[in-house]
Amino acid sequence: MWKWSLLALGLGLLFAVLAWSGLRRRSSWRDGEKLWGQVMGVSVTPAWNGADSMDGDRSPARVTLRLSLEGREVSLQKDFPKVLAAPALGQRVQVLYRRSTGEWALWKNIRSWWVLWAILAATAVAVFLLLLLGGRTVAAQLSDYTVDHPNPAGSGLALLVGFGAGATGAALAWGLFLPVLRDAFRPLAWVARSLLGQWEPRQAKFVGWVQESDGDGGVRSYPLFSLGQGQDFFPAVTRQKHFAPGDILTVYKSPKGRFSLEPEPLDYLLLPLQLLPVFFVGLFVLCLLVTGAFLLWTGTTGLAASL
Repeated sequence: MWKWSLLALGLGLLFAVLAWSGLRRRSSWRDGEKLWGQVMGVSVTPAWNGADSMDGDRSPARVTLRLSLEGREVSLQKDFPKVLAAPALGQRVQVLYRRSTGEWALWKNIRSWWVLWAILAATAVAVFLLLLLGGRTVAAQLSDYTVDHPNPAGSGLALLVGFGAGATGAALAWGLFLPVLRDAFRPLAWVARSLLGQWEPRQAKFVGWVQESDGDGGVRSYPLFSLGQGQDFFPAVTRQKHFAPGDILTVYKSPKGRFSLEPEPLDYLLLPLQLLPVFFVGLFVLCLLVTGAFLLWTGTTGLAASL
């Protein structure tokens, strides 16, 4: 039982550190107003690696943001040291704006889950104290626990595991499944918008490939296009195409200001393969959510029956 107690204590300390770090990050922008803005310009300064590729970690970008503040339009600029960390041209982003200095920061970079981490830290510490003070009683209850004959310790463990499974499933559904689903159906979504007449064709020049390490010794490449006058952007491209610097291509602007290339026939042929990760990721997320819901229900009903 000591090893479980030490594990609970270690998790409690880890969650407490994460909560404190998130709280400090959020507190540094306590005087910032949360506003919505639109990216009106992105100007990239390439750090070339070769004839047609640049280092994404050494290529900065200057972003021009437009905010609506008390009925007037405000234009702000911010330099990002890494181009791939900058928001996309035409993207609507939520920012924190500090009126006293004119500074702004992306809300996603400041947003903190410190409340969640604090709850998890308190839960882990409570489990540690429970195991430390009543370890033998808890161990006996866990060994005797069944769904038909619940007890407080077993029901409490079911609640904890159910909460963890449900929270993980929800996070993966939002952060992994939805992006995978969106990427898989991107060609069909492009066709639907084209039929509705929502695309505005524009001429853009291919600048080069922005390269980023994938963490496994390989490199991911993203095509960089320019409309001129400080309007550089990355269209959604799922595989590397044969572009040469200086090529002029037709790109399409959505009503929301985002840019895209027209899908090629191969993109539609590869659609069944794109659905495979959607199926497996969706199945995994569904299993987590169903397991979490079942354990939460079992724990809640068991705790109510045993108290």
